[in-house]
Amino acid sequence: MKTDYPNTQCFEIKQSTLRLLLKILLLEICIVLLHLLVQNITRLPEVHQQFMEHSSWGIFELAFFHLLNTAGIFILFVRWHTTQYFITPKEILIFRGIFSKKTSRYDIRGIQSAEVSQSLVGRLFNYGTLQVENPLLKTNVTLKNIAKPQFYISALERYRQKALQEMPLTNVIPQPKNA
Repeated sequence: MKTDYPNTQCFEIKQSTLRLLLKILLLEICIVLLHLLVQNITRLPEVHQQFMEHSSWGIFELAFFHLLNTAGIFILFVRWHTTQYFITPKEILIFRGIFSKKTSRYDIRGIQSAEVSQSLVGRLFNYGTLQVENPLLKTNVTLKNIAKPQFYISALERYRQKALQEMPLTNVIPQPKNA
């Protein structure tokens, strides 16, 4: 990403590819189990007569589960591909969406705290969710399932310190007027 901040590093962050692959694997397992369940139900004597009279039932069943699988993988991939996070020296940017794009910007100086949450698998494969608290905006910024979350929490802190030195928050927050 081209930034307005010369000689500084901007971090483009995608959600973890490993997390995407684990979701696809889980989807595959669920579809196989569902397919086995449908096959066992259609083998019951009272159901078997109804469905097996139609010779195209096997082809329909195969096509249905293939379509279900393809649609599931497509949705997972599109959600993964269309979510992008950027950490710049001045702000956190979040881009989401295909047809209607949503861009969220968060001033890095307003960060009060940041924490990483990781599951056991996330710790093993070094991915997790970075939660940033911004009390000025009364919101939390969440960067879900990113690779190397500890690295980005350090980068955020460095950028925050530098941004606060350049322009403290007192210059941004309106001060009450003395009467």
